[in-house]
Amino acid sequence: MVCRLLGINRSTFYHDKFRKPEVTLIEEDDQEFKPVIRRLFDVTEGRLGARKIRTLMMKEGHQISERRVKRLMVEMDLVPNKPDDDYNNYHKRKYAYKPNIISKSEYYPYPNKIWVSDLTYIKVQREHYYLFVIIDLYSRKVLGHKLSKSLEAIELIKLMESTYKSRNDPKNIIFHSDQGLQYTSLVFKKYLRKNYITQSFSKKACPYDNSVAESFFASLKKEEVYRHIYNSFEELENAIDKYIEFYNTVRPHGSLGHLTPNEFDEDGLIKAKEDRQN
Repeated sequence: MVCRLLGINRSTFYHDKFRKPEVTLIEEDDQEFKPVIRRLFDVTEGRLGARKIRTLMMKEGHQISERRVKRLMVEMDLVPNKPDDDYNNYHKRKYAYKPNIISKSEYYPYPNKIWVSDLTYIKVQREHYYLFVIIDLYSRKVLGHKLSKSLEAIELIKLMESTYKSRNDPKNIIFHSDQGLQYTSLVFKKYLRKNYITQSFSKKACPYDNSVAESFFASLKKEEVYRHIYNSFEELENAIDKYIEFYNTVRPHGSLGHLTPNEFDEDGLIKAKEDRQN
């Protein structure tokens, strides 16, 4: 009777009443985006939030808003790494090998006092290559770098030897890194002891302890790696060489008063020499 009064066929009423709800286009897109977000979150070891995850997705050709990425990350319980609540309370930290020595240092008066090091991987076609860097904490200058096809500790030692020689074999350096197998290997620790270099480690799963190196990798990838497609190891190696030359000699650094790392390093070396003479 109601259908007759409203002029609706009974079959239409029952079809609408008992049909299964349709999956919306938004829900379909969500199911497509979720595995992409999960993959990028895992690949970056949980370091990135919604904004940067969206940036990486856009680079892969996905059209999505930051708000939507944030919503989907909440739905999947993906929470990016955050500093510990007690980040500044050094006495509450526990380390597997050695403490973070540089965390207690607030001032580095000269170059060649504290070096920091880290590694990252870069994909070319279907291969992964590994970039080791050594940076002077005073000037943020990349003192040495090595692109490798292997993660063996010997690759790090080769880089350390060439960097150490290029800086005229300085003594009493503090060398800071994460607790990766290359940095904690017996052969590498033996090399550091031989050259009177003190080792310092970041807390496990806390990239903020080595923020200078992490910041460099972020700049490298944003300004060079993510902007190009490389077809070989040699192409990538050449591009990284050119970028680091640009980073050291051309790119102004905000924390250095907008000087380049090279300029700040040279000023620091002059200052150290003058202080020694005085």
